[in-house]
Amino acid sequence: MTGKISYLGLLLPLITFSSFAQQQNAAVQIAAAGSQNPVYGAAENFTGRVRVDPLFQADQEIKVSAAYGTFEPGARSAWHTHPAGQRLIVTSGVGVTQQEGQPAQRRPILCARVCH
Repeated sequence: MTGKISYLGLLLPLITFSSFAQQQNAAVQIAAAGSQNPVYGAAENFTGRVRVDPLFQADQEIKVSAAYGTFEPGARSAWHTHPAGQRLIVTSGVGVTQQEGQPAQRRPILCARVCH
């Protein structure tokens, strides 16, 4: 596989009602793109180089987080689980996902995948 693969990992409900959220919480937090420091995936969690750019962290009111993950050619994540589920959106390249006991599946750009 050549080129980088990027995904937007969103642990969010599929539908967000922003006006409702603003009414419930007057303290709206806005972060400029690129304002949070990226981290690189730990060797015990990834094979190859994987950059993780946080978008927002979970807090007491919203118990989800989101990040952009960029995988260098040949990089992949180690087998792991997400007990609360995970949302993956392939934003460039081709993503490959696999669930235990199932064949790997190629995901084209802008393919959304809900993993449990």
